[in-house]
Amino acid sequence: MYVNKKKISVTLGMIKVKIIVWGILGSIFLLSLMGSLLDKNIDKYGAGFRISVIVLAAICALFIVLNVLKRIKIMSAYRISNAFENDSDGIMKISEIANSVHMPVPKLEKYLLWLLNNNYLINCRFDERNQSNIILTDVNSAQTNQFVVMECVSCGARIQARPGQGVKCPSCGTFIAPK
Repeated sequence: MYVNKKKISVTLGMIKVKIIVWGILGSIFLLSLMGSLLDKNIDKYGAGFRISVIVLAAICALFIVLNVLKRIKIMSAYRISNAFENDSDGIMKISEIANSVHMPVPKLEKYLLWLLNNNYLINCRFDERNQSNIILTDVNSAQTNQFVVMECVSCGARIQARPGQGVKCPSCGTFIAPK
């Protein structure tokens, strides 16, 4: 598992409450505006009142949109995690993940960085040597690796693979049978 389900659940619950609160406030401001326009004594409400109510309603709408966008970003953790599940060697190229989740690479890189820094994605990290790769680690412990190291019979390169799965050597292209 590569998503922090508990944190995501709590955060999505808070976002839902914020969206409801901002929606209620925005509705109140819009109802106030409508009431001022429908009042027979329209002169008692100045233009300043109407403008301030419109601005407050717009601010509420903006906060709703920002919270919906944050929700979408957090939910992308599940799509990204699903892309990780079929990996065989514990190293995924960001471009492969981008193709899998149908997202442009620059946008995915920003999402990954944000999701990792905010602990929505777990048991994975950027490769220190090659920032265009994501390293997957053991789902039970972030310190131990869930992959076995095999040696290529053709070129001698050391390759990581999930136990019981074969992998193609990235150096020479030879298929290495599972251990």
